[in-house]
Amino acid sequence: MQAYAGLLAAAPHTRLVIDVSMLDPRNTSAAQAYLAAVGRAVGWDRIAAVEIGNEPSQFPLKGYRGAGWGYAEFDAEYAHYVSQLRASMPQRMLQGGTFCCTRFDANTSDFLDKYSADMRSFSYHKYPTTRCNNMTPTVSQLLSGASSYSIAVKVAPWVRQARSL
Repeated sequence: MQAYAGLLAAAPHTRLVIDVSMLDPRNTSAAQAYLAAVGRAVGWDRIAAVEIGNEPSQFPLKGYRGAGWGYAEFDAEYAHYVSQLRASMPQRMLQGGTFCCTRFDANTSDFLDKYSADMRSFSYHKYPTTRCNNMTPTVSQLLSGASSYSIAVKVAPWVRQARSL
C-alpha cells in the first residue's frame, strides 16, 4: 500500500486501475480483502476502476485453466466475482473485459450487454507489433498505421455499443 501512496503523492492527479486476481475461481476473499485495504489506503476517489483478472482469455495458454476452459466458464467465474465484490467497492467501478488477442472477441458484445451496469470502463489488450515473445517494437512500428488502424476498426463497434448502454 505504501507504493500506491507514494505514487499518488508524486503524481497527485493520477487515478489508479486496481487489478484483482481471479486465479482461484472459488475464493474471492483475498480479492475482497485487497480491495478493502486499497480503498482505505488511497481512497476510492483516487481509484479509476477495478479490473477483475488480467487477460483471462489467455488463462488456458498460461496454464491457469484447462485447455477446454472458454468464455462460458469465464463468464460463470466473472459473475461470481462481481457478485462477491460489489459490496467491497462503490457502484460502477469495474473495468470490464481486459480480454486479449482475439480469443473472446465473439463474446465481447454479450459481455458488454451483461455487465454494463457494473462497468465504468472496458479494456481490450492487443499487441500489434509483437506476440509478447520478448521482441521489442520500434517507435516507428508503434506509430505506424498498421499498429493502430486495424485495432481501431476492430474495437469501433464495441465502443459504439458501450456508449449506447
